[in-house]
Amino acid sequence: MKTSTRKTLSVLATSASLVAALAAPGLAAATSIWHPVNGEVGFVTHPDQSKGAKTSAEVLAELQAAHKDGSLRLLGLGLPLQEPEASPGLTRQQVISDMRKEL
Repeated sequence: MKTSTRKTLSVLATSASLVAALAAPGLAAATSIWHPVNGEVGFVTHPDQSKGAKTSAEVLAELQAAHKDGSLRLLGLGLPLQEPEASPGLTRQQVISDMRKEL
């Protein structure tokens, strides 16, 4: 290859890399509900662009279940959730007999 062709390809590759690096943050912001703007706050929100994983009915059902079991009240007070009581495990003899059955 000629030296001028190499320089041209090098300049094109560098330019393409620079354009991609500068455009990437803007593309990433397009999928968010927060968009940067010039102004006092510095951003604007578009909640209609949000794609939630759950439907409203699913969220309401979870909210009602949390209200019934008392976890909503605990979280509202900033308290940790109570761990469910663990059921007793297998005895040593049961584990040994299960291992012998597998062999």
